[in-house]
Amino acid sequence: MTHVLFKPSSNYQIAGLLIYEDDATMIKLGRAYCNNPGSCVGNGIYFDAIQFSKFLGSNFAIDTVLKDEAYLRIDKSGSVFTAYYSEDGSNWQTIGQHELSMADPKVGLIAGQSNVVGATALFDYFTVMEMP
Repeated sequence: MTHVLFKPSSNYQIAGLLIYEDDATMIKLGRAYCNNPGSCVGNGIYFDAIQFSKFLGSNFAIDTVLKDEAYLRIDKSGSVFTAYYSEDGSNWQTIGQHELSMADPKVGLIAGQSNVVGATALFDYFTVMEMP
């Protein structure tokens, strides 16, 4: 779980959570920018799953009222990852689910993925919790 202050303005800028097995297998949840017609909402929240270097299913793009911050959370049950977004850190909206098997995943933060210089992402905290 994290809280990020970030206002993306160029294609593929992202700041958020990363669950990473290798360069070809990962899950990303973040405030990001994408302007591809039909699958993107510009500055919004995106939840991507990548396996064998290919995107799986939907990116679950959602437009949000706030354009420069996001509370983000990913829950895992077996091989199912569920993404959540909140504007206040208390009231959570389900974004979507991806199913992806990972043998040895690492969890962390992601910021970047654009050729444009000058975008800054500020993270307040990063928390990993084991579910009871």
